[in-house]
Amino acid sequence: MMKSTLSLLLRNQNRISNVKNVYTYSTSSSLVNTNNNVNGYMRTFSTAASPAAEIKVPVPLIQELRKKTSAPITDCKKALQASENDMDKAIAWLLEKGKATAVKLSNRVSYEGVISVFVNNNKGMILEVNSETDFVSRGETFRQLVGDISSLTVESGAALKGNNDKIADVSVEELGRQTISLDNETVSVQEAFVRTVAKLRENLIMRRASGIQATNPHTVIAGYAHDPNGTKKFGRLGSLVSIEYENNSNIDLAAIKAFADQIAVHIVGVGPSFVSIQDVPEEMLEECKKNKRHPNGLYDEVVLLEQKFISGEEGESVKEAVDRYSKQLGTNLTVKSFVRYAVGEGMEKKEENYAAEVMEKLNATKK
Repeated sequence: MMKSTLSLLLRNQNRISNVKNVYTYSTSSSLVNTNNNVNGYMRTFSTAASPAAEIKVPVPLIQELRKKTSAPITDCKKALQASENDMDKAIAWLLEKGKATAVKLSNRVSYEGVISVFVNNNKGMILEVNSETDFVSRGETFRQLVGDISSLTVESGAALKGNNDKIADVSVEELGRQTISLDNETVSVQEAFVRTVAKLRENLIMRRASGIQATNPHTVIAGYAHDPNGTKKFGRLGSLVSIEYENNSNIDLAAIKAFADQIAVHIVGVGPSFVSIQDVPEEMLEECKKNKRHPNGLYDEVVLLEQKFISGEEGESVKEAVDRYSKQLGTNLTVKSFVRYAVGEGMEKKEENYAAEVMEKLNATKK
């Protein structure tokens, strides 16, 4: 009997002594006796909650901020807590966070993207904006931003001033200073990019733009973007072309516009570099001579007017189609200028570690 009692006491003592090295989290750091009459203690640790985290944020306020900024719900809550539920300060907080995110992502290369084309009467615009993935470039948020920039530029015309006679480059810095409507708020294009980068978690680049605001009233502008969905506004390939016609009181403008549209499609499909033979640089002709190549072969490749017209009659060149339409419409048509864009052209694409890229994106979403 004595042995059994002694054995039981020893087992209990062993259990009690094993408790001494157990640590649990509580609201403070202290020595706590969790065994009352037992001579065993456990130390508890915790981190004090920040004052901002203790601020209660009404759900309607989070919803309002999300509606205004399109920021993630968790970020909206953090912004309101940090600003003590002040809406204006919360928006400023999110903007600063977005800038930090944009800077963090700016060293990542963006090879994907979209070409946007927008035409309105005597003005036209073509714009390339790059993203890191094709998934983002096909998304509504990304395309809405790109389309809004194109339409805004054409409608205001401010960034197109000076591009009167032909299609020319448009400063992306100038585009960035324009204002745009985003989430029912007027912000600069640059700020809209920052917010969208923070939302999509990808590096977005407004790479290049070209446009025209024709002062000649006898100018027709046409554009085309190759889009499988048939919108003709977005695609991986795009073109913009300007055609002039001689004044004629009975001119059929709709027919000229339709012909200009066909040429815009041809430019995307065939990919010329120059309007006429006279535009071909002398260096290219010298290169032909060195390689003992006849210039006509070069002209067929790079000169628009010398190429076989994909929408024309059998064997008809673009120049012959222009002459034919001129006679039919009773005027003289002249292709003045054009530009063709392809997503990522001229960019050197390096080999990517896609597994590492996926992990990087997953980790970024957790921050």
